[in-house]
Amino acid sequence: MKNTRAVSAVISTIFIAAASLLGCDNSATSVKASEKVEESFSAQGVVTAYHKNYHLVLNKGALDKEYLMRASLIPQAGAPTSQGLQSRVVAFKKYNDSVFLMEATQGHVVTEDLPSKLILAEIPIVEETDTSIILDFNQGMNKAFVLENWFASDYVPGFGQRPDPYETLPIQTSFIDSIRMENNTLEIRQIGQVNGVALKVAPGDLGLNNTAPSVEIRYFISPYKNNPNFSTKYTSDFKWVGFFEVPPFYEDGSGRNLIPISRFDHSKKIQFYYSANTPEDYKSAVKEGILYWNKAFGKEVIEVAEAPAGVTAPAAHHNLVQWVPWDYAGFAYADALMDPRTGEILHAQTYLTSAFAFGGRLDARRLLRRLKDEAKNPEKTVGHRFLPTARLCHLDLSRHLIHGLETALSSGASDEALARLSQDFVRVVTAHEVGHNLGLRHNFAGTLAANITNEERDEHFYHYILTREVPHFRQVTLTSTVMDYLGFADDVITGAMMQDRPDALDYDYDAIQWGYNNRPLAKTNETLFCTDSHAGSYIDCNRFDSGSDPMEYANWNRKSAITKIAQGLVEDYIRAKTPLNEEARKELTEILPDPQSAISQFVSPLVSAASWYSEGVQSIQIERQFPAVGALNLDEVNAMRFEQVRKFTNKNGGVEAILFKYLPNTSSSDLPIAEGLTAALEDYLSRPGVIQGVGGNGESYTLTESDLALIRDTAEKYFAAIEEGLVKAQLKGLAGASEFVEPSSLYAIESHLGNMVEAVLTAGVPTELLSEIASEMKESSESDEAKKEGEEDKPKKWVPPTFTYDLETRTVAAQLLTSQKGDLVDWSYESRQRIQSLYVKIIEHGVGENFKDIKEGELSRPLRQWVMQQKSLLPHLQ
Repeated sequence: MKNTRAVSAVISTIFIAAASLLGCDNSATSVKASEKVEESFSAQGVVTAYHKNYHLVLNKGALDKEYLMRASLIPQAGAPTSQGLQSRVVAFKKYNDSVFLMEATQGHVVTEDLPSKLILAEIPIVEETDTSIILDFNQGMNKAFVLENWFASDYVPGFGQRPDPYETLPIQTSFIDSIRMENNTLEIRQIGQVNGVALKVAPGDLGLNNTAPSVEIRYFISPYKNNPNFSTKYTSDFKWVGFFEVPPFYEDGSGRNLIPISRFDHSKKIQFYYSANTPEDYKSAVKEGILYWNKAFGKEVIEVAEAPAGVTAPAAHHNLVQWVPWDYAGFAYADALMDPRTGEILHAQTYLTSAFAFGGRLDARRLLRRLKDEAKNPEKTVGHRFLPTARLCHLDLSRHLIHGLETALSSGASDEALARLSQDFVRVVTAHEVGHNLGLRHNFAGTLAANITNEERDEHFYHYILTREVPHFRQVTLTSTVMDYLGFADDVITGAMMQDRPDALDYDYDAIQWGYNNRPLAKTNETLFCTDSHAGSYIDCNRFDSGSDPMEYANWNRKSAITKIAQGLVEDYIRAKTPLNEEARKELTEILPDPQSAISQFVSPLVSAASWYSEGVQSIQIERQFPAVGALNLDEVNAMRFEQVRKFTNKNGGVEAILFKYLPNTSSSDLPIAEGLTAALEDYLSRPGVIQGVGGNGESYTLTESDLALIRDTAEKYFAAIEEGLVKAQLKGLAGASEFVEPSSLYAIESHLGNMVEAVLTAGVPTELLSEIASEMKESSESDEAKKEGEEDKPKKWVPPTFTYDLETRTVAAQLLTSQKGDLVDWSYESRQRIQSLYVKIIEHGVGENFKDIKEGELSRPLRQWVMQQKSLLPHLQ
């Protein structure tokens, strides 16, 4: 036999008794593999090529023994970051001319009394000797088992439902790229082209298509050894804390699902590394982000060192924060591989992209324009429907980084200040992702602990930029956890304060103490918890929000939108003058901004605020004050929520300021949008580095007088279109809200709604005509007796008014007065009656006939169409 050295790999899950696995005796020693992996797979521990192909050399003494098989799936396009696949306890069993890769049955069957054998793969034998078997691992592993290693029991249909552990991804063609042994682990790298993989264009877009991308499947094989110092901890109910888990398994005998959480063995030091390619200016920030968690442990549990050159994630024996040079992608991502029986995290990795590294104004402005280009033309990244949990730990910060950079640049921040902000940002993002590495899930309730408003936060942010002074962590709270998705300013300030505070944020401490030290949860308003499965169900469980007051946040968000829209328009022109490549170059006259994109920045906050007044709303802040919520205490829960909404409303200027500020009313039909946008545009153009500066391609540019004239001309049309379209969009947003039920605001909402609808329906009608109609209606109401039929005077003929808003907009407005929109038996009755009478009068004056006498067949076609359009509104006003 030639001097062949080899190895094998595969993905697997869970096993404890050899009798169930292979039908051998029950003694633990019968399935225990040699402690040295080279004694199982190669006498010398080295692998060579056999017949020009890598093969696995399996010593016969390794047959029917337990091995831990870990695996990661690594897409080869874009940034080759990994996704952990489920670890499995396996054994190699020879049968005829093949060796079968078998998985342990414990956890997959409800009893060991009935024999069962689980096949993962049939690996062909290339050659056999008295002492070893040479296997064609590549041919045998022609499919990948794609169940993820991280599990989220609250995120799958049916709490704790068992996923299919044997769902596979076919590998069409493949080869073994390398096999090596290191630190008692066999590593096999298989490169393959897979079938049926989706291209994930946007979050949630996981449908299959006919693509065949290349992936690496990296297998780690080691003798399975139970860790006597590690005790399994089972999952929570996700009310006050959440950890990632390993996929559930059956309890022997009872058949119930057991779901261990994932966590490290902290009876020994947890060693983390940061990759050798981490820029020098960011090494300290990365280290500080990792070591932050020692404050949560309350002692020095985690140590940090620089990884040896050439070590990249995923690495079997390195918990690694990997720096990814990719300026176009503002994302971070965490991953880990665990013992499937216990949940012990064996190694973990975090990926940080270089988009977070902007060392000065030039870098920041260049990055800003690159991120904006990428946002408009997102690169497709490989993903597939088998890995839904990947979305739970993938933090895409591009949009918020764009806004943060715009804010920082517009403040006049120096190179030193921007470099400092960048380091603060990297510090807190690292802490967030390492939190995942330690097992923690997201907590989107973090900002509910905030004790300042968004405007106050902005003041602290600008002050920090200009003076380096950080608000004191005992006086200012922005979040209870780094596991939240925060806005840029919140992230930066939290990252800056992280250096000064001697302890961890409240939730982070509570979660680590529960998960690692079995300490009871505090269960206070400072440690509220909600995660991905709660977002969308609870109105105050949101990603990337700020502050604890939703009405203040909605008002601040719309006010901020004016600045963002104006600055964004200018940046569009600058990007056109400084394209990243010549193919992207365009004439400035080709720029046509989309008003709908801008409008959504106003409508989303409005819809969120309106939802608080609606029925069927659940609030984490309220419901966690009760042991449980159900039919017996629902009235009490709702009463507490209504009181909370009343306080929010009064604090923020009432419903007029919260719901109707950017809508017309009968006192003034002018909206403060276009004027505010124009002022914000001129303010931005007046700032240093805008009219003259450096573009995303690194080249200097100047906006000429003709350029500025074009920008202002486009802005005038763009801002007017935003103002016009905003009314319809807001009306549709309000129409989509559920019935208004909050008692203390009902009458105010009803009154302002009627006023607003009247303003929308009559906009464009001459003031003189409205005055005449008002007089007629007053006289009619004061008349002691109705005129006899035939005695009514014909109304004065006016030119039929041209309404400001189209029929669709006016129809949506009228429908807001429907009796089902508010929790009052006579909801908007008076407004509907008044506006209906008003509209009848408008129609009468447009025709010059009393309403009952209008014969549409005798009218000119244009007038008939006008009359029929206006009549179509009347049923909504009955």
